[in-house]
Amino acid sequence: GWLVGFEAQIPVYCTTNQMLTDISGTLSDGSGPRNYHNASTCMWMIAPPVAQLIDLQFETFDTEPDFDVVTIYDGNEVIGAFSGNEIPPMLTATSGIMFVVFTSNAEITAPGWTAFYTTDLVGLGENLSEVPKLAAFPNPAHDKLMVRPANGGVHTHIKLTNSIGQTVYSENSQRNEIQVDISGWLPGIYLLEVSSAEGRELMKVIVW
Repeated sequence: GWLVGFEAQIPVYCTTNQMLTDISGTLSDGSGPRNYHNASTCMWMIAPPVAQLIDLQFETFDTEPDFDVVTIYDGNEVIGAFSGNEIPPMLTATSGIMFVVFTSNAEITAPGWTAFYTTDLVGLGENLSEVPKLAAFPNPAHDKLMVRPANGGVHTHIKLTNSIGQTVYSENSQRNEIQVDISGWLPGIYLLEVSSAEGRELMKVIVW
């Protein structure tokens, strides 16, 4: 005789920790023409390095009312939470970083949603120095940030400030490359300032 076995593979439509760094793009629950899954938790971080304003516009929207919710954050602040089948209004994040979180419960699914985002390149650019030689990588960064001053080898002051102007890191160095431990920092936009007798350079850094 013989035995046949099979295992059903459930497709994964969306996940947590999805990062979008292009200046414009699309996002969705990922189910396409099908309904999304029950018990989903999905998150997108929209963080183009050169963006200050991020606009999010939904094209389609259909979720279980009150229970399957799309929540939008401007940095750490909630700016909208939506469910049902009415298309939400356009939302704008002014911090330069937007989080989109989709959660569904264990009952009833629906077709889901699609959206697109665009950015306004105003305010701080990725590099604000008159002579753009300062390097910081990766950007966006998560656990470690490498800072490479343009004038490495001379006495240099490195400072990072958060979005409300608080200094979160300060160091004097003569090294060509400085590693900054950013584990535990809140996600958001930070301003990197590197100064020496030869001048000052500024750069926007995104921590996620």
